[in-house]
Amino acid sequence: MRHDQQLMPGESWQTSRTTMTMQTDGNLVVYDKDTWGVWSSVTSGHDGAYRYFGTDGAVSVVYHGTTLWPRRRRSRTRP
Repeated sequence: MRHDQQLMPGESWQTSRTTMTMQTDGNLVVYDKDTWGVWSSVTSGHDGAYRYFGTDGAVSVVYHGTTLWPRRRRSRTRP
């Protein structure tokens, strides 16, 4: 895919070895050639979420303007 593109619910992107599918429930899943799920964003429950491929190469799952994946983690500082 080119940068600055979206993968909308129900759409897939394929290579010869894997398929990336933006499921309609909001979960982004990568399947191997035998259709086994090998990775998931764990973002189901957000119908209408889409996958965005930014100009910087970053991939994210977005729902109503909020990034669901990757989740931001708080940094811990030492006292």
